Amino acid sequence: MATEQKKEIWSKEDEKYFLERYLQAENKQPQYLLSKAFALFFCNDPSIHDRIVTLLDKYFADFPCDKEGRASALQLMGKIYYSRKDFDKTFEFYKKAAEFEVEYPEVNCGAWLAYAEHIVRFKKTEFFDEAEKYVSANYDKLDYAEGLYQASAILAVICGGKGDLD
Repeated sequence: MATEQKKEIWSKEDEKYFLERYLQAENKQPQYLLSKAFALFFCNDPSIHDRIVTLLDKYFADFPCDKEGRASALQLMGKIYYSRKDFDKTFEFYKKAAEFEVEYPEVNCGAWLAYAEHIVRFKKTEFFDEAEKYVSANYDKLDYAEGLYQASAILAVICGGKGDLD
């Protein structure tokens, strides 16, 4: 009985081909890189995270002024570092994404909520005031139950940590 070999989701050859095609394109768009990076991330294959980082680094280098995708790209980098258990880098990227959303309020991918959650998750009590500020300032923008629950839980943990039981 022959063993079946599993095809790699995003081989070095696939990456090379994609980047060659991208470089040849006359009208380079940031969403080409971001779409591929997100699609690969959601394949749930940590072995290709380095290749996703390559795409994101290319995005950051080629499109430093792109506002639409920047917070999402920063947050995706945070997710990659979280999967690698590099929590300092995770925190750094989530903070950058949240700060970007503050600077450009028309851009909202929920990075501020993820950042506040990481502050609470990693018990970074020195940042509790900052997390509370983000959640309080954006709470009314949440229009889905999961986000409201998450924001309320974050505020409850912060208030409990401060001894503010009211």
